[in-house]
Amino acid sequence: MKSKQKVNLSSNYYSFRPPSNHQKPPKRFGKFWLPVAIVLILSVIFAVQKSQRSDITARSNPKSNRSALAKTITKSSVCDGNVVDQKIVVDISEQHVWMCSRSSQVYDGPVTTGAYKVADNATPTGTWKILAKYTKLYLSGSDSQGSWNDYVNYWLPFDGDYGFHDATWQKMPFGSSKYPTEGSHGCVRLSLETATWLYGWANVGTVVTIRG
Repeated sequence: MKSKQKVNLSSNYYSFRPPSNHQKPPKRFGKFWLPVAIVLILSVIFAVQKSQRSDITARSNPKSNRSALAKTITKSSVCDGNVVDQKIVVDISEQHVWMCSRSSQVYDGPVTTGAYKVADNATPTGTWKILAKYTKLYLSGSDSQGSWNDYVNYWLPFDGDYGFHDATWQKMPFGSSKYPTEGSHGCVRLSLETATWLYGWANVGTVVTIRG
């Protein structure tokens, strides 16, 4: 009788071993994927919270928003409807000047007008035109308060002795509400920066409107 041959049924015999050239699938994410994901999530949360805070602030203070808008509209409307190439608008109550090129505002700044509570120094109201342009001269005059002889870098008269000029000696800020007693002798005083710009921009014949 033939002997029976034993079959090796060990696990090693039937185990599957991949070929030596088998490559493991590449990793899709590096070891830093978790910190990067956290940073991205925090960035999104911060942006959403910031947007919500801005929206809440705008809703809680609508009056200030309307005031800012009204101020912007008021300033831009100074030149609305203007059809001349160059126009200068001075508002005494606001102590401000605007320069218009047709309906576009090209410059604006604070001014100091006449000290109307002192002698007869009120700045006249009405519409005129720039008569001339001068540089580096003295403006002299006198009234019941005394006399003056002030050096100016720029002088642009529009109504006889009244005109625009810089006033580097002025101590109070331009646009100050103290102008009724500490203002000019009737002229429209400008900062040196504004006077320099106006002298370079305005031509003789530029329309000047001064309102109360």
